Amino acid sequence: DHIQALLLMNGFDVSGGEVFLDWLDFDPAPPRVVTGCDFDVDVEQKSSRGRLPDIHVKANQDGEKIGECLLLSASAFSRRGAVEDLAFCQWLGIDEPYQGKGLGAHLLGRALAEAREVGYRHAGISTAFDNHRALLFYSNFGYRAVDWTRRFRRDLARPLEASTQK
Repeated sequence: DHIQALLLMNGFDVSGGEVFLDWLDFDPAPPRVVTGCDFDVDVEQKSSRGRLPDIHVKANQDGEKIGECLLLSASAFSRRGAVEDLAFCQWLGIDEPYQGKGLGAHLLGRALAEAREVGYRHAGISTAFDNHRALLFYSNFGYRAVDWTRRFRRDLARPLEASTQK
């Protein structure tokens, strides 16, 4: 907070950042039913750097991928044993024509159910700090914000005196 205040007082503006969310001792509900959209689901488990597998869930329609969710073992990011039980959602994406129909909730729910079944106890995810739609979606799903990062920039063409008089 101290460094952030100093940067803001000295002409810097927040230009980006990320919100990190976790779900300790997660207990996902069964995947939500999707209506008005026919699709097949493929679930693939791949070996990871940790003892538990990465999980890749894909939705396909007529042989074409229309959405996917990728959970990685947090051991991909750290060798600490404490992270072995955390499945981190590296990617959740739905093709635009299929958004808003519950497919994302279905894929994330399916991936989390698979993760719980193979032994994960905690789940994590992150999003851009200004992606309010995703933050609301993840919070409603059961995740809670635990950390924020901020990226700062300063317009060098703007005089410092003017920026510090805010």
